[in-house]
Amino acid sequence: MYLVYDKQRAAADYGVAPGWRSHTPTHSWSPIAQSLSPWSPGSDTDTDHFVDASELHWSERPGEASPVRMAIGALRRAGVPVYLPPDEAPQQEHRARHAKWLVDEDESICACRVEAPYESMHPPSDEYGLYGLELMSPVYSYDRDDWRGKIAKVLEVLRRAFDDRGESDCYRLYVPQMAGMHVHVGLGELVGEEPRVVKYMLPLRSLKNFMQLATGFERITDELHATSRIDCRGEYCTPPSRFYKTRNGKEPKPLTFFEDFMDSTKEANGEVPSLEHVSSDDGSLPEIPTEELTRVSPGIVADALDTVEAYSTNNPKSFDDVKARIFDPQWRDQKLKALQDAREGGERLAFKVAVLVAATLENALSHWSPLAYFYRPEIAMEYSREDETGQRTRVTYIQNVYNEVGALAMMLPRSPPPRVVTGSSSPRTASEVDSEQMDTRSSPTDEPEAEAIVGRAYGTTVIERCQYIEDYIQTHLDIDNRQFTYKRSQAYNLMNFDVGYNGLLKRSCLGTIEFRQHRGTIDADEVIAWVEVATSMLRFAHTRALTQGSMMPVVEQHAYDPAMGFDPFLRMIDLDIDLDRDVRAQGDAHTKVVEKVEKTEIRRSRVLPLSRIFSLHREQQKDPVNVLRTIRMRLKNGDYGLPKEVGFRLLEKKYPDLGEAYAEYRWTAKSGQWWDE
Repeated sequence: MYLVYDKQRAAADYGVAPGWRSHTPTHSWSPIAQSLSPWSPGSDTDTDHFVDASELHWSERPGEASPVRMAIGALRRAGVPVYLPPDEAPQQEHRARHAKWLVDEDESICACRVEAPYESMHPPSDEYGLYGLELMSPVYSYDRDDWRGKIAKVLEVLRRAFDDRGESDCYRLYVPQMAGMHVHVGLGELVGEEPRVVKYMLPLRSLKNFMQLATGFERITDELHATSRIDCRGEYCTPPSRFYKTRNGKEPKPLTFFEDFMDSTKEANGEVPSLEHVSSDDGSLPEIPTEELTRVSPGIVADALDTVEAYSTNNPKSFDDVKARIFDPQWRDQKLKALQDAREGGERLAFKVAVLVAATLENALSHWSPLAYFYRPEIAMEYSREDETGQRTRVTYIQNVYNEVGALAMMLPRSPPPRVVTGSSSPRTASEVDSEQMDTRSSPTDEPEAEAIVGRAYGTTVIERCQYIEDYIQTHLDIDNRQFTYKRSQAYNLMNFDVGYNGLLKRSCLGTIEFRQHRGTIDADEVIAWVEVATSMLRFAHTRALTQGSMMPVVEQHAYDPAMGFDPFLRMIDLDIDLDRDVRAQGDAHTKVVEKVEKTEIRRSRVLPLSRIFSLHREQQKDPVNVLRTIRMRLKNGDYGLPKEVGFRLLEKKYPDLGEAYAEYRWTAKSGQWWDE
């Protein structure tokens, strides 16, 4: 959580010294909550990430309270048990941390203080202090404790104390996109009279089942998360697919819709689908000389981006190389399609892409001058506005560029059919074709033999990946292998199963799976919904291990099925129907209510720009349309490990353009419900 507070008011209310130094990190990220979990020490940072490493750990001076104590004071006044180190005897400290709520500092959350576009939105530093807070719950029993009510109470107390939008602008509690919610789930603990805590051990079969469930249905669970948690920005919550693609030597590039493009040097051998469905609104075509058509870029957006990058890095050779590609005569429908996708949502990013497209065409076509009026300050200011007027202006510009480019695309010459290149003259079997990936950036002949062997070992399809888990993990020590516990930064952290050679958990080990992928939030309903999903996933894996054994038959039956969507998945893991409805509501009506509150500000608020930018980004990243669009891009990129024909079938039936899905697979967003019909 990101606490922004008026220094004078905080001094009067909580005794925080006006000169208390705010955090000033330059780059990092850290969790904000760990529901149903023991305390997990440390953070995902190191001192190299900070301008002043002395600010990495806070220490209070006599008579001076910190923002941490502000939060502790607010909770204690409301009757919430909060751990404070002097309260407990040293030998009981470990257990005390588990029995009460814990508030700690979180320097890394303050990365937004120095990152664009947030830096310019902050209130004056001489008036406001900035502080990152981390909130951790006690260990709760899912069945015996009223953990839902307690979580709701704590978050409501913090909201009333530090985020009352109707009274003043002295305190605000934000959750930037770099914040995450971490949930630890395990079988529980047996606490005796001795300080030592005995943790129940998840059976190996249960752990393997869970890993297969998370790997096999990543496409489904992605539908629960914000776009920033499933694309390249999820640096500290990398999904299972990232592990396998990296091990197979295919490290994913940054996942924006640019990733779906090929540059002009790679398009000559590629297929250009039919563009007959593309036209301008009135059906007319622009009058463009035929000779100019040959100067239009085939990889128009990719080339434009490369040009800008080469220019900004002052690399003359790179600049000359990409500039030469602008005049290649080919075209690719994917670029036009991506611009259309962006036009439907995420207009700020789409606007930048549209400008790049226009700039590239301006270099190639004499009749184009779409950027000239941007040089006028009043016009540039109009397109930069953050309100609805600015948004409409940008969307109109995107629409105009899209229509003109669409009409232009119809006039371009078609590419010849693609050539099939294989490493052997022998025909491929049907199974080899089925397992072929959608990643078209390199042909099979481009990969070294050693890398190909690794790929076969780890698996290229999602079923092969799950089979690798089945075959490789034979003891708990195999799970402790660093390849599965990489820097605790995966969406499902398994580092808490550190087992000694005696087969028992090490004393420092929590014995839990840490769910790291969900975005940070102070909305109790969203927290509770994700905890329900996390516990249901592990309970389903454990129950199947005790009754039927392996998860492989489940993965083989459903992983490739277009009908296996969000709602069927929640039913499969036996999520209670009422809870199921609550979880689904997070995608539409309830989320919109929360976002409306986040946008609210009093008149003449000093933190209005900051509130607007945070709420805008959170709204865009959780928009169901943008989430599904990101999943489509991951499908096209081959991230989910689906055979080529399966990916195409899903794109056709389950994840086509918005509103074009088959009726039996279509997603709706009405009355707070968001599921497969």
